[in-house]
Amino acid sequence: SPHSHPFFYHPLSTMSTVLIIGATGYIGNAVARAFRREGVKVYGLTRSAAKAGTLAGAEIIPLIVSDPLNTDSYKKELAEADVIVNCGADYTFSIQDKLIAAINAATKSDKAASTKKVYIETSGCLCHGHNEKVVTENEDSPTDSPIMLGRREA
Repeated sequence: SPHSHPFFYHPLSTMSTVLIIGATGYIGNAVARAFRREGVKVYGLTRSAAKAGTLAGAEIIPLIVSDPLNTDSYKKELAEADVIVNCGADYTFSIQDKLIAAINAATKSDKAASTKKVYIETSGCLCHGHNEKVVTENEDSPTDSPIMLGRREA
């Protein structure tokens, strides 16, 4: 059983609700399905109404949100979730701060909350190239592209 592993310190049985941002993506969908297999209630945030049906078919509650940066559009689910997992692709690197602020606000507004929320950020890969039309993955790619410079200044 995965729950008997000595390094498993947060049994899923203590979690009642999970919110997955980017639940229809490659990583997010696998994460959402894994939580569902453990019997956890899962909200799956997606920007695509067309992909929401696949979430519902896997017993994941779809949340269709056109702009995940607008955390007000899913603040009820953020407040309800014990665990928030960000698997969404955000190449402006601006969603993390907004999510953490919204989670903190939800935690402060819930005076009866006896536990803190868990926030998990998945890693991603950003490839940058020498122009806007061609993205390359070689050692000759400049490190002063606008996206990379913007990230370093933050």
